[in-house]
Amino acid sequence: MNTCTIENVGDSDTAAASHANSKSAVKRKPRDAIKSRSKGASKPTVKSKKDELVTLLSKPNGARISVIVERLGWQAHTVRAALSGLRKQALTW
Repeated sequence: MNTCTIENVGDSDTAAASHANSKSAVKRKPRDAIKSRSKGASKPTVKSKKDELVTLLSKPNGARISVIVERLGWQAHTVRAALSGLRKQALTW
């Protein structure tokens, strides 16, 4: 059976005091500064793979499976499954 002993190296009072001092040294920004910064910066919208698939299919002649596989990085059976899912959702392109 393994036994493990833990020894206290420092005085607990001095450790607690140093921890309290280090906490008071950290200053936070006011909430107004954080809010004003986040209002100005907006993230660009990211198109989902489903949106890209619908865009490819909405072209005048549609798109071949090989083109969709290349553009979306999917395998052919995944493209066919996605097309079935779009058809079940009654999505028209």
